Amino acid sequence: MLRKHLFLAVLLSLRAVCASGFQEVPIQATKVVRTYIVMDTLPSDSARISFTVLHTRDRNWLQMQIEPVEACQFLVVDSAKGLVSPLDSGRIEAIPFGLQAHRDVRVWWHLRHEIGRTGCSEVNASRFMVELPPVRKNEASDSVYTSWLPHEIEAVGSRGRRDRGFPEIVDQAGNAKGFLCPVYDCMMLCYASDSDGRSAILKTIREQFERGLPLVRIGSGGDAVRVRADIHDSAAVASLGPLSKWSAGDLVWTEEIPIRTVRAWGANVPAQWIASNGRRIYEWRNGVVCCEGCDSICAPDSRAEEISSGGVRWVVSNDSTNHCDPDSDFDPGMATDLSSDWLILPDSAEVRSGRLTTTFRNSVCAGRHRAWRIVDDSISVACARVAVADLEAAVGVSPRAVGFAPRVRSMRDGILVSSGLPEGERWSAVVRDPSGRILSNRSLATPEAPLSLEAKGVLLVEVRSSRGSVWRSIAR
Repeated sequence: MLRKHLFLAVLLSLRAVCASGFQEVPIQATKVVRTYIVMDTLPSDSARISFTVLHTRDRNWLQMQIEPVEACQFLVVDSAKGLVSPLDSGRIEAIPFGLQAHRDVRVWWHLRHEIGRTGCSEVNASRFMVELPPVRKNEASDSVYTSWLPHEIEAVGSRGRRDRGFPEIVDQAGNAKGFLCPVYDCMMLCYASDSDGRSAILKTIREQFERGLPLVRIGSGGDAVRVRADIHDSAAVASLGPLSKWSAGDLVWTEEIPIRTVRAWGANVPAQWIASNGRRIYEWRNGVVCCEGCDSICAPDSRAEEISSGGVRWVVSNDSTNHCDPDSDFDPGMATDLSSDWLILPDSAEVRSGRLTTTFRNSVCAGRHRAWRIVDDSISVACARVAVADLEAAVGVSPRAVGFAPRVRSMRDGILVSSGLPEGERWSAVVRDPSGRILSNRSLATPEAPLSLEAKGVLLVEVRSSRGSVWRSIAR
């Protein structure tokens, strides 16, 4: 009987194939669903708990860490609060004027065990980050209540376990010490005559040329660009994140400003420059990790143990950090200043690398090193206005054309024009047929652009910019 049923099943299958004209019959994919068991568990007696606090001007985040944990055990912080009264009732703290209010914090947590989850078998440490809620001012002890800092922390776990400790403070705001930045009063008094100012700038430029270095007119080369940095670079993470194994999986960037050459005198220069504005960005990258299909940080690198991470993901930068030095590495106004053109005197290393490291950096009283803002095609030196054209005539040099090499290639629906110019520099592409009839005329500010065309045969493409005009031909 069983053989008879099998024979009928095979026969019906063959009839189905024949009826379909021997075409392929699609097979429905089978979806595999993996499940795992979630339950609360207790940490081992040897598990150590530690804390890190990210402090900004008006907010605080607490990251709690525990190690070791067993495979697939994950720390979860249930809630946290700042306490009005200190954990030690008899403790009296003297808070100097200007410092933030201090509050002890109590946090409730548990360990979750996820048996059967893929990718977590090697985890032996876990962390979790939460934002701490605001606390009210204590009239008896708080001085200037602009923000508050967590002090001692008590962690309440399952079955009455309690741990206390002081956190590592990552002071992103830079105001935890309570000092004030000095105020600089800039007064520009002009004792020199216009002729003295003109003579001074001409002397400076001649000395630049004698060293074989150029005078360059620069302008904006486009929007700021984020550059990925090494998480172990102490300069990139200063005041933004902890340098320890607990930083595993976090991300760091610096920021650079592209600058283009508009004109140059005296020597060949790069068509585009780069200057760092000193901005640093750090992402506390918490979330679901160590699972199938996730961006796992179970084994981030050889310097860190296998760590799971959960809770709030947060991005901070040094924009809001106190910067008292008028010649600070952080230069938030660099991109804005490039809304105007500038004359700069780069040094030899900068000309070779195309990276402005000291030239165009912040100086006192809103000035910039070896740089002069161009307003109405003039600059101001020692309170004297000097036209850029006068400088050119006085030093006896002509502006050098900064070349560019556009490329054109055929596409199915037209052509693709690559200008050879940096992002943000405007250019135009004019396409003509052999008789001179214009088929397309577009103005752009991106490095390359597709142009839709139906015309076939030989086409002439003219690419125009402030640097000149270049012709290319293409057959399609």
